[in-house]
Amino acid sequence: MRTLIILCGGRGKRLGALTKSVPKPLIKINNKEFIRYLFEKFYNFFDKIILLAGYRGKKFLKYENKKIEVVIEKRALGTAGAIIQIIRKLPSFFYILNADTYLENIKLEKFLKKCEKTKKTTLLVTEDQQKNKGAIVMNGEKIVGFYEKKKIKKGFVYSGFGFISKKDLYYKKGKKNKKISLEKEVFPFLAKKKKLYGIYQNIKIHDIGTSKGIKKFKEYLKNKNFFKK
Repeated sequence: MRTLIILCGGRGKRLGALTKSVPKPLIKINNKEFIRYLFEKFYNFFDKIILLAGYRGKKFLKYENKKIEVVIEKRALGTAGAIIQIIRKLPSFFYILNADTYLENIKLEKFLKKCEKTKKTTLLVTEDQQKNKGAIVMNGEKIVGFYEKKKIKKGFVYSGFGFISKKDLYYKKGKKNKKISLEKEVFPFLAKKKKLYGIYQNIKIHDIGTSKGIKKFKEYLKNKNFFKK
């Protein structure tokens, strides 16, 4: 079963009053909650979607249906820690997506087919666009360095979308209920062990984690003639 985990647990503190009563993925942009833009792009490609929620998590329950399941963290455990809590119910391979990121020009089917052929933990990467993104060093298709929120002169950045082999999280299984980050701990560890791969696509990352990011996403929607729904 092709499964996508959308990581919805962040507080969105940088957005101030915008996330005082709603989680970041449910901020309305052009009268539509941001997560609906993600559904439009990803929903039809997956058999099951898990919304891994934390802050104001109950507000996601309205999206539950036969395909979408909402799992609410009891406390914040980080991107990897939250996944480890439900690891037994996950298939051997699954996809992850940051809930505050929209990927413009992604060739989704191409990425999915390549990952399901190689069956290795693989991240979708692109060229550096923003200073606050992590830097990735690649050797061929292998990621040999993953530096969270560090900029280097030459490298790539993580798009917020990836394919995970469940066995690559088992080394952290003994740390259940501990706060663990994919970007700060898991990906750097796998890169060091030469078990992390990357696929490059020329995409643009729209991150709504800041007011500036929201403004740019609105401009993108206007240029692409998106209609209110």
